[in-house]
Amino acid sequence: MRMIWYAAALAGAYGLLVAGLYAGQRSLMYHPSGLTPPPALSGLAEMRAVSVPAADGFSLYGWWAPAERPGAPTVLYFHGNAGSLADRAGRARFYLDQGWGVLMTTYRYNAGLGGDPSEAALTADGRAVSRWLETARGVPPERTLLYGESLGSGIVSTLAAEGRGAAVVIDGGFDSMAAVAQRAYPYVPAYWLVKDRWDNAAQLARAAGVAKLIAHGAADRIVPPRHARALAEASAAPVKLEVLEGGGHSDLYEHGLADLMVDFVAETFGDEG
Repeated sequence: MRMIWYAAALAGAYGLLVAGLYAGQRSLMYHPSGLTPPPALSGLAEMRAVSVPAADGFSLYGWWAPAERPGAPTVLYFHGNAGSLADRAGRARFYLDQGWGVLMTTYRYNAGLGGDPSEAALTADGRAVSRWLETARGVPPERTLLYGESLGSGIVSTLAAEGRGAAVVIDGGFDSMAAVAQRAYPYVPAYWLVKDRWDNAAQLARAAGVAKLIAHGAADRIVPPRHARALAEASAAPVKLEVLEGGGHSDLYEHGLADLMVDFVAETFGDEG
């Protein structure tokens, strides 16, 4: 009888754990920042703050600078799940120094907007940002380089599948959020419980003809390299996978990604890129 009681108690505790993870999964996945840092304070005097309208009334805070050279690409950058644009200022500086254009925006749950995050909402916002870049700033998809850092890889994978860019760079991305969640929580059926599945592998399988650079740190403990390899294997050609020795989850520019980006842009957009 006592064993039955123990088993029932353990089952109840496990059920509460699973229910808690299910209910709180978006707070584990998305980490808001209320900051709206001006680009000039991050050493980016060429950039200016912009407000990009979403489809449902939100205005997404962003940084924008046009390409300096005719024909050079514009990097449409979607960052990871935490931090602010200021945390990516060094990357923006690098792109500007190459003569490329740059558009970075925050998410609806950042910059004090108070929006609720979800895959559907963030993907819709990504489409709105892409349209704004084309219609309000005159940058067509064939001159757009989609860049997805970690969480942002989910947005750019969908945009690439929809033909919203000529090339896509995945930085610390993954094959699917469900697969990452199952690795992180092996003691629960996380794969089946994830609401925002971010199935990047399925999206990039549809992105035939879009040039793809998938860069990942060999020492990434947040998203192990096997997820990048699975994404590359599922992607439609052309695709290049680079696993950088010593690289972690957010330091790939210290391990060779800058040079890879320059070569990738030259190959994709030509000498004028």
